[in-house]
Amino acid sequence: MLRMFPGLSFNYALKHDSDSYLINNSWRETGISLSYNLFGVLSFPAQKALADAGVKLADQRRMATRMAVLAQLHLARQQYADACRQFERADVLWQVDGRISAYIGNQETAGKQTRLDRIANDTTAILSLLRRYQALAAAHAAASRLQATLGMQPELSAVDDVALPALTEQLAKALRDWNQGALPESKPEPAL
Repeated sequence: MLRMFPGLSFNYALKHDSDSYLINNSWRETGISLSYNLFGVLSFPAQKALADAGVKLADQRRMATRMAVLAQLHLARQQYADACRQFERADVLWQVDGRISAYIGNQETAGKQTRLDRIANDTTAILSLLRRYQALAAAHAAASRLQATLGMQPELSAVDDVALPALTEQLAKALRDWNQGALPESKPEPAL
């Protein structure tokens, strides 16, 4: 837009010449120069359209970024909910298998079941416990992904410089805050 305006410049100079044939050896020179670029005027509609397209493109990029962040957050929340449901299901199955294993153990003691049946049921209970731990690990991983998506991952000291008990305490505090819904203190963004 600034290229559309005419250019205006002022000049002022003090001149001196040592030529002996001149009547005045010193004089002042003043000038005003006005310039106008006709090609700039002719290209104004194209430049305006280009500027408008740039603004629209920036708006579309902002919208695409927002949608990507919302989609990522929705997926992380959905994965967390699914992982929690799978853990609950694995926990119920483990409890049922544990009760069946105890029942079969009692039946073996009473002489109504063989030792092989008890071993098979104990193995099933152990596998259920393993699936429960796997589901619990998946739930913790999904919660961590959700925290990272929200930008709420725990602030930890340098891992190599901190003793394991102190690091464990930092993580425990971060998890307690997360479970209680406490938001971390926001730090001001650095100026660019």
